[in-house]
Amino acid sequence: MIDMKRVFIEMFLLTPEENIELAKKLNVGVELFLKTNILIKLTTRRIKEWKGAVKGIQGLSTHGPYRDLVLGSFDPLIREVALKRYMQAIEVTTMLNAEWMVIHLNFDEHTYGYPKAMKEWIRNAMKSINKLLERKKLILLENTTESDPDIFLNILRGINSDFLGMCFDVGHAYAFSNKDLSEWITKLSPFIKEVHLHESTKGVDAHLPLGSGHIDINKVLSEIEKESSDFVITLEPRSEEDLYRNIEWLRSNGWIE
Repeated sequence: MIDMKRVFIEMFLLTPEENIELAKKLNVGVELFLKTNILIKLTTRRIKEWKGAVKGIQGLSTHGPYRDLVLGSFDPLIREVALKRYMQAIEVTTMLNAEWMVIHLNFDEHTYGYPKAMKEWIRNAMKSINKLLERKKLILLENTTESDPDIFLNILRGINSDFLGMCFDVGHAYAFSNKDLSEWITKLSPFIKEVHLHESTKGVDAHLPLGSGHIDINKVLSEIEKESSDFVITLEPRSEEDLYRNIEWLRSNGWIE
């Protein structure tokens, strides 16, 4: 039996304010994207405005910045900058009473993909993530261009914290990994708390609507459901038209009411 899923939206081409209004209109949750340029200019007043606007909403999470932020970098100054920016995002997340924050792992296998470098990168990343976890806010690691789920499994098992989980991006795994989606799910399902749901083509982060025919979404969700029914679905379409199409697909396939 399928459990009805909580649905969040993250329209990354819209402003946080536009995302909040759209989520309220559709009676779903919202994931606010705290881009670096937003964090740089963010004021206490604007945070208070967001906090007022999200009252009564069906769920609230945040997505941290990700460009140029490498928690496992060999350069301690780069790790320091990444930590500073993520700490800033966690502070906003806490002020908003959001349930969790998503961050990209940003592991670059072209630079760090050989065994010795990978081990050092993972050690660095774990030290950085542990510092973030001191804030006692749930953090979910999201896959982007990583081709192998083991990089996440090593970190999630190595840290083993109730404040650390997995945001499995289905479209990213399909686009950038030669591993079957079932392998990703089998290995990571105990840690999956959120599923970023969109379709893609091989090698392209296309963010296509559900039902485009590239990924068997029902199979993916059913396999995750078998291992852990406690996950939310976050939709990341490129347009409102695609968002409505995604919601209708979820409804017609029995994942939401």
